[in-house]
Amino acid sequence: MARRVSLFFVALLAANVALAQTAPEFPGLGPAGNLTKIQFDNPGEPVLRGPNARAQLVVSGAYSSGQLHDHTQRVTYSAAPAGVVQIDSTGFVTPIADGEAIITARDPSGQSAAIPCRVEKLSEPVPINFPNEVVPIFTKLGCNSGGCHGKSGGQNGFKLSLLGFYPTEDYEWLV
Repeated sequence: MARRVSLFFVALLAANVALAQTAPEFPGLGPAGNLTKIQFDNPGEPVLRGPNARAQLVVSGAYSSGQLHDHTQRVTYSAAPAGVVQIDSTGFVTPIADGEAIITARDPSGQSAAIPCRVEKLSEPVPINFPNEVVPIFTKLGCNSGGCHGKSGGQNGFKLSLLGFYPTEDYEWLV
């Protein structure tokens, strides 16, 4: 049995090697060449509004062969002036204070790119969104399921729409 299994794997390996040798070559998959520049792939200027706003920066390296490669985690980030935004090593931006900052990404090869960022309304509380923040809690806990308050007659004088399909009516019943 062990000999049959090992012969099967040898045959499978030989088939994979044959496939690899006959696979077509696609243009642009050769050597990348030299890094010519790095660039932010984010469209426009990031604007962070409110205390829960976040942004993910994406940085690409352009090579002499025309290829683009992800450099988001290869670069180091900085922001000037300090104290407006905080950027971690993966390019995740968190607001600290209202204002404007220039975020710079620097590659180990010395290439750099900059993008402006604006933070506004950081101290203003964001109103609670009933359909997006409260109804999912009812669904997760099973409150609006068919076995609880989501059945047609509700339960114990309180009813919800089945699985939160009608959040405006759920709000009316709750309030």
